[in-house]
Formats: sequence, structure tokens, C-alpha cells
Amino acid sequence: EDFVGKNFKTFYYVGCALREICDQRLYRETHTNFADYSKDKWDLARSRSYQMIDYCPQLSRFRRAA
Repeated sequence: EDFVGKNFKTFYYVGCALREICDQRLYRETHTNFADYSKDKWDLARSRSYQMIDYCPQLSRFRRAA
């Protein structure tokens, strides 16, 4: 349980960082779209990147409730 709790925090931070990169279009320094950036930079499929972004606010609510 300790392992899961500690890694939820990391997952949350990654999702929030990806959200910021996407929302602020920071990927445009090197790529024309976020999907290509995610694949080239992090080897993440488009769907996985957006899944992690979508979990960011959900995990935030989970952490407040705990």
C-alpha cells in the first residue's frame, strides 16, 4: 500500500505536467502536435497521454478525500 500511495503522487504530477505542456502548447518548440511530441519524447501513444491528463483532476480529488 505504501508503494501504491507514493506512486499515485508521481502519476498525478506526470499527468499535470502533460496537461500544462498540452494546454500551453509548449510542445510546439519541437513538434507540430501534441500526439507526435508524446510519442517522440516519452514513447507514449496519444491515447495514453490524454488518459494521464484526464486522470490529473480525478487524482487530485482522490488525494483531498484521503
